[in-house]
Amino acid sequence: MLQAVWRKRILIEARRIKQLRYCQAVMTEVVNSENTYVEALERIKEVFEEPLSKLRNAKALRVAEIFRDVHPILLTHRTLRDDLSAIVRSQPIAQWPIGFAAIFKRITPYLKQSSPYIDRFDTIMNLVDTLVRDKEAQKVLLEAQKKSNLNLHAHLIMPIQRVPRLEMLLKSLLEHTDPNTTEFRQLNLALFDIKLVAAYCNQKKQESDKRYQLCTIALKVKNIPDTLNILDANRQFIHEGPLRVYVPDTKMLHSFTFFLFDSMMMWVDTDPIGDMTYKGSLSLETGKFHIERELSQMHVNFLPASMHAPSFVSLGFVLDDFNTLLVVFALSLEQKAEWIRKFENIHGGTSYINGMTDL
Repeated sequence: MLQAVWRKRILIEARRIKQLRYCQAVMTEVVNSENTYVEALERIKEVFEEPLSKLRNAKALRVAEIFRDVHPILLTHRTLRDDLSAIVRSQPIAQWPIGFAAIFKRITPYLKQSSPYIDRFDTIMNLVDTLVRDKEAQKVLLEAQKKSNLNLHAHLIMPIQRVPRLEMLLKSLLEHTDPNTTEFRQLNLALFDIKLVAAYCNQKKQESDKRYQLCTIALKVKNIPDTLNILDANRQFIHEGPLRVYVPDTKMLHSFTFFLFDSMMMWVDTDPIGDMTYKGSLSLETGKFHIERELSQMHVNFLPASMHAPSFVSLGFVLDDFNTLLVVFALSLEQKAEWIRKFENIHGGTSYINGMTDL
């Protein structure tokens, strides 16, 4: 009987230690990720805001309006980081949960400072799109991206991402905290408030992810015509990958990187150091653009004899928008099938006429 009691106590203590270790790992991640987040916000000011504010047309570009809500968010999270770090440094591990609970209970109302930023996020992204189109601002953005390894869109989405991340970490912490304790109740109250802000953040994050892709392409590709307007708010990025284009003038294949969007396709040349230069585009307007999924005998006859092998010809297909016609070759049959599948999914489906796909 006594052995059974001791065995039960040992099991309970072992479970408690296991929970505490897990909670320690989660709380350490909260502190470390909060420190990384604060450093990123500080970097926004140093490498983006300050250089952009010195531009002659900074007022016209509304630079101050882009960054005006970042500073109060930074102050709140700097306080949160410092207070959590103090608990970790000065308290025994067993006291961390109650200390974290008290801090989050106190700081949660201030986390709602993200709300004005979230409400203005679409406006902020539109202003950043304007910066990308300005030549002087673009130079600053590219230089800042080299220093920080991320573009401005990626930095400005961080306040949108942080609150959902805190929500996830608090949920994980609660799952391994005794529900009969004071710290559980306080953490649960903090989590309730964070959930309200996090739900709105998640909606904005989905919208921003699409904008981030477009901005990344617009920044890394040189000489894109203004008429192409990569940053069109209604444009959707679909796929990126290599294709080889047959060039009749040289009778050779040239490798390009192709970017597929819902309304057009663009191809770029990439130099040895990775810089991309715009080379051309096709319109995917309904009723005009079409794909020939297999090369016709006429197309094959135009190719040099060295390209007539059936295994090579099977990799080819034709893209045509009635202004530009490209004979392209995938690197494999699997890649060819993937490209054609991406085209087929645009506008919700396709029709087939003699091996030709009309979008």
